[in-house]
Amino acid sequence: MAFLDLIEGFEDLDRWSRSLEGVQNPFQADLLDVVGERLLSNVQRRFEYTKEDPDGSAWDPVKRDPGFGSILYRTHELYDSLTMLNDHRSIAVGSDDVRAAALNFGRPEINLPARGFIGYAKQDADDVAEVTAEWLEEALQP
Repeated sequence: MAFLDLIEGFEDLDRWSRSLEGVQNPFQADLLDVVGERLLSNVQRRFEYTKEDPDGSAWDPVKRDPGFGSILYRTHELYDSLTMLNDHRSIAVGSDDVRAAALNFGRPEINLPARGFIGYAKQDADDVAEVTAEWLEEALQP
């Protein structure tokens, strides 16, 4: 399995959350959903479009299969397995498909280079800050 547990990146979020204790706002329970969905979207974009590691490094070229295009899309099973889990204390973004770990981290014994797509990039940090600020602004409105 390849998942990124994002609890470690949310120290500020925990502090902000404590400052909102007692605030009755229908969006409060959904903050991690909003953050998680944005991060999932970023992982999906790296997998499907940019073909870059979270640090911005380009992937090694992916083999093409006549009639199917990229071998990553023969069945869409791997892409479709990408998910976000939220226990309302932390979020995890990734896949429970073992092929995701092989793709993300590589498998030198079978000559499969790492093509990272699960990770926390600068764009992810910017997006988390953006959606959190929007959420806080909404939550703190009278």
